[in-house]
Amino acid sequence: LVNLDGTAQCTAVAGKLPGQARPGWRVLRALAEELRPAAELGAQDAGTHANAPTESEVALRDGHRHVARLVRHELAPVAPLRIRADGTCLVTGAFGAVGRQLTRWLVDAGARRLLLLGRTELPPRSTWSQLDPDTPVGRRVEVVRHLEGLGVAVHVAAVDVGDHASLRACLRQFEADGWPPVRSVFHAAAVLGGQLIGDLDQAAMCEQLLPKVVGAWTLAAELRDLDHFVLFSSLAAVLPMPGQSAYAAANAFLDALAHRRHAEGHPALSVNWGFWLGTDELLTGEVGQARDGGGPPVVCGSPRRGHRHSHPEVSGHRDP
Repeated sequence: LVNLDGTAQCTAVAGKLPGQARPGWRVLRALAEELRPAAELGAQDAGTHANAPTESEVALRDGHRHVARLVRHELAPVAPLRIRADGTCLVTGAFGAVGRQLTRWLVDAGARRLLLLGRTELPPRSTWSQLDPDTPVGRRVEVVRHLEGLGVAVHVAAVDVGDHASLRACLRQFEADGWPPVRSVFHAAAVLGGQLIGDLDQAAMCEQLLPKVVGAWTLAAELRDLDHFVLFSSLAAVLPMPGQSAYAAANAFLDALAHRRHAEGHPALSVNWGFWLGTDELLTGEVGQARDGGGPPVVCGSPRRGHRHSHPEVSGHRDP
């Protein structure tokens, strides 16, 4: 049971929130954050601000009242990342600012065969030498050329990972073509929004939900015998961010999917990244998140540094 009252306080009366309810809960958290200034102002005008609740989220479990707090959690040491040279490493969102850094990091970790998925089709290879390297398509081609120059076999597929049928067809065609099987998945595709809930329509919500939700679900359903299944989630799934309700729900789904895979005995890691810095197209944001998006001032650093910090945990069965 979730209740949102006039003071923008979210109250959950339940046991541990089930995984399937987390996306909806994240939407309500974003809504509570969006409504907070108006609610506090109204309380102040009525002279009741001092009596307004100081906690934005309260959970009632077994007769006890719980509030949200960040608590340091020490992880047990795990083995360093190992990418099998005889398998293929699949990367979604491969040609975004974060994806480009991710592919290079994977090569440094031993990857020798990459399946790169992006929505934009590359031009015929015969025209690559004529492309301007400073254009978006020229930068995508340079990514492939750089990886091939390192001795990596690169297969590029233009597919909308938010389209279940298209992604499934792509994966099955890849298998039918005889490429080495996919052993590692890094799901970094994302579409960010920026609308308050009152302005969010179905089309905008689906645009943000489908790449993460449908993409992750299809990859999990179609690919077996995986060594790594890494989901690029966001801090938006943990901390409320006004204007990012659909995006927060999408990332909460990734976290819940990782928990489900763990329960089934499959590898999974969902990383709740903060803000990215030092990329060409976006100076801040996970994959394009605006500086004024209302999120907390959490800085992850550059993509390369962020990937390096996640290195020890990728091969382990860690809770997200």
